[in-house]
Amino acid sequence: NAVNQKKLPPAKKEGKKKYIIYLGRLTYQKGIPYLLEALAMVLKQEKNVVLLIVGVGHKPYVNKLKKKVNKLGLKDNVKFLGFVKDRDYYYRKAKIFVMPSVSEPFGITPLEAISNGTPAIISKQSGIAETLKNCIKIDYWDTDEWAKKILFLIRDKKAYDKLRKDGLKEVKNFTWKKIAEETLDVYKRMV
Repeated sequence: NAVNQKKLPPAKKEGKKKYIIYLGRLTYQKGIPYLLEALAMVLKQEKNVVLLIVGVGHKPYVNKLKKKVNKLGLKDNVKFLGFVKDRDYYYRKAKIFVMPSVSEPFGITPLEAISNGTPAIISKQSGIAETLKNCIKIDYWDTDEWAKKILFLIRDKKAYDKLRKDGLKEVKNFTWKKIAEETLDVYKRMV
């Protein structure tokens, strides 16, 4: 997989709120309950963090997630946005992108986030974890580590800026043209 290449995104503006974005389907496979538990830990130390959940899912599962949000006392810090047209706007608004997938064949959203200048934290269980270097990788179930790494990126500006810069450089290798050429090369070798 690849991502459409964009112009260099503007530097992140530090506001009062620190937005974290999850973008994808709302299903069990995506590990969102683990993320919510980690967010509850983050909020004990950083009150101005808001998780934006972008995507849709089956109503019973979405309702289950909303109940968990309420049970954990996160109602003011989690926003379910549903489907959005301008994904780039939300990627750029966020300080951090998260993908806590229990299983994920590849996952293009980390590439989209990074190409918009938003560093990513992804699960080690995602296929993209095998190829993407400039991101933070965590086991989906390790809520303590998710909380620690989110706090680390919020607090350590130097590490954040380096991950952002290196990610923007790396994502340039994930072009559709390059992927097409590599696929064609495989077919040529097989013939």
